[in-house]
Amino acid sequence: MYLTKEEEKLLNGEHGPAFQKAMEVLTALGDIYGAEKLIKISSSHLSSVAYASSGDTGIRFLERLIEDKATFKVLTTLIPHSIELDRWQEIGFPCEFAKKQLTNIAAYKRLNAIGTYTCTPFLVGNCPRYGEHVAWAESSALSYINTVLGARTNREGALSALCAALIGKTPFYGLHLSENRKGTILAKVETELTHGSDYSALGYTVGKLIGNEIPVFTNIPTDVRNSDINALCAGLAVSGAVPMCHILGVTPEISNLKEAFRSERPKDKIIIGRDELTNTYGECSTNGSRAKINLAVLGCPHYWYDQLIEVAELLKGKKVHNDVDLWINTSTSIMQASKRAGFIDVIEASGAKVMCGYCPAVTKNFFGWETMATDSTKQTFYGYGVLGVDVVFGTTKQVIDAAIAGKWG
Repeated sequence: MYLTKEEEKLLNGEHGPAFQKAMEVLTALGDIYGAEKLIKISSSHLSSVAYASSGDTGIRFLERLIEDKATFKVLTTLIPHSIELDRWQEIGFPCEFAKKQLTNIAAYKRLNAIGTYTCTPFLVGNCPRYGEHVAWAESSALSYINTVLGARTNREGALSALCAALIGKTPFYGLHLSENRKGTILAKVETELTHGSDYSALGYTVGKLIGNEIPVFTNIPTDVRNSDINALCAGLAVSGAVPMCHILGVTPEISNLKEAFRSERPKDKIIIGRDELTNTYGECSTNGSRAKINLAVLGCPHYWYDQLIEVAELLKGKKVHNDVDLWINTSTSIMQASKRAGFIDVIEASGAKVMCGYCPAVTKNFFGWETMATDSTKQTFYGYGVLGVDVVFGTTKQVIDAAIAGKWG
């Protein structure tokens, strides 16, 4: 891989050990994937911010970077972490665990990261333009910006995204190259998609079938909500390793199927109807009808403004069951805007809590939960695999109805 003189100095350690190690990682990746050079990026979005996943080793790693006088060279935002940032004591997160999490995020701030703590950074200031090169971890976010904004990022890991942020560059391979962004699988949708959960189920269904291929969707309405596309991207990423998709009428770099496939024939064609989605609803539920619920989670990915309006309408004048925690996850910025509009007060009057900076996928089950209801296939995956709870997957209304009744209807 070709390096400029300045990049060679970084690799040789002339700017310190932190930048040297970062260059070693980036050049190794470049060699592995056959990149010809490094390219400048405008931003990075980092994972492994949660203490539950990075642990004490992660804190020591960040503190070593600080000792080496390292800082991030580009706009760098952070994914959610393991506690509710402002109300962790009120909610009941263990004190020692919370202090470790606060130490972790304080270290990121000293490295010049911005404390967004969200999986939707494009809503809170990190919004790359069409054709802009970035280095993002967090699978649903990177898939969304590739698909909807036309920005360019590979599916970065925690370490590679961090190293790219330190150097301000990333290897020029994969989805940074136009020829690698072409669709490879035709996905025909032959059912009406009526809820955000349908889009989540569609993504999960297709991701499981195609692995790391790039699907091209037909028959998705062009007036689809962006929050629903976000749910689709999250589902694609959790059951497969899909880094982007093409949606006719939505994805900016294509205007027809020929452009989506770069004039080539798709490797395969799959048809998704209501039966396939129904099977996914069942597959993503380890518990069923009349199951007792003690946790209901909305906001994976973090809820958008329009989704909080919907929740407020569904909860208005109602009360969450005493035995149920109904937690709606969102970013601080979206929560503040919704609070000024009056929606947060309506939601929390029901006994639900709007959680900022937090995600149940990157924490521990401190509260003795046994069964969770959610409208996200991604959350079912982490609920069962990380929190160790049974899960029930359905529409937003079904989840709220279960939270009010204390059981799945």
